[in-house]
Amino acid sequence: MASLIATLLVQEWTDWGETMGSRRCFALVSIALVACTVPVAKAPVGKEPDDIRVTETFEYYEIGGRSVPSLWQNISLRGPRTGETPWAGHAKWDVRWTYDWRTSQTGCHVEDADAKLSITYTLPHWSGRNDADIELRDKWDRFSIALRVHEEGHGANGRRAAERIKSGLRVLGAKPTCEELARAAEDLAKGIIDEEAENDRTYDQATVHGLKQGVVLR
Repeated sequence: MASLIATLLVQEWTDWGETMGSRRCFALVSIALVACTVPVAKAPVGKEPDDIRVTETFEYYEIGGRSVPSLWQNISLRGPRTGETPWAGHAKWDVRWTYDWRTSQTGCHVEDADAKLSITYTLPHWSGRNDADIELRDKWDRFSIALRVHEEGHGANGRRAAERIKSGLRVLGAKPTCEELARAAEDLAKGIIDEEAENDRTYDQATVHGLKQGVVLR
């Protein structure tokens, strides 16, 4: 039995060499999504139903302001960006997968597979919340809750990608050679990542980047 690792970084594959006759291969996939709209907190979530190991990290950027316009101004200045576009929130998920393979008379086949998921959320933290009037606090609280719900929707797509990759590798059929098995595993994982990335885009379109979920501050 050997452990095969293939590396996928933002949907680009790179072989990582051989060690003592056993090829090891790992995959790391990064997808970053944003919502339209102080310290780092790390939360190991543990194992999912199919033993998907998940780690969630919450990173907060500080903003100030005493009115809705000033809050938005601070978000625009300090929030995450894609190019020149500022956003209120951001979600990035990474999937790492490994599998063990064995050769037999029927060819090369997967014996077992595993997957790990890490999700990083970037959200605003309003340092002046406790000193603001109750009406503005209430608006902010509703906005913050809805923003987190929206970003966690992106994280759910990452969870599904990890689960699908793991279960798909486990039932991947035997191939005549281990090189063909490696290519089939790469194609499987890349296809799943592409589908879930598209689901993220569809999710943003359907929710108007969270607006329909209450990511509104006005």
